[in-house]
Amino acid sequence: EEIDRFYTATGMTNALDQLFGSTAWTSVSRAAPESHRKELLLDAYCGELETLPNVRTGRFSISTKNETARLTLIFATHDDKGLQCWNDVKWKLDPGVGRSAAERRPDAQGILFSDDLSRLKAALRRDYAGHSASFADLLSLALREGYQEKHLRDALEQLSEEGLAAREEPIESKSHWPPDSAVRLWDSEDNDPA
Repeated sequence: EEIDRFYTATGMTNALDQLFGSTAWTSVSRAAPESHRKELLLDAYCGELETLPNVRTGRFSISTKNETARLTLIFATHDDKGLQCWNDVKWKLDPGVGRSAAERRPDAQGILFSDDLSRLKAALRRDYAGHSASFADLLSLALREGYQEKHLRDALEQLSEEGLAAREEPIESKSHWPPDSAVRLWDSEDNDPA
């Protein structure tokens, strides 16, 4: 909230340059709607952190009085284990989408819709379509995208049902997506050799 307010105020250039560690924030259009502008500022901030060697980031918004985010916690780590812990907490606090918490939203409100895995499925296909990848590599991508291992397994299951993913190795397994598996992803159903 404060960064957005200062972003549009004159005379805050030096402070924002120091906060972001660059002028990346200046690429965000002042004409953008407020909620979109805030997301772009968060993207710019996380993007600057991720320019550091081997840094991964996560974020979680907290709202007060209404559903507008009052502040966002940014988590930076050098290890996928850190993201795994971070994502577990996010999804425990917000079982619906793993993105935010609000004081007016009851903890036990339940989940109206099932987890939307479209972003994760798109990221998997974007990075690995036409290739085989280890489950560990796919899990690393899922963690960077803000998901948990269970979400990866569900996304792979959905992609498999759509004819866009298949386990290559091991040939036989009690689990459909074991931790030591190799998975092949396709661009579209037309590329599925089956």
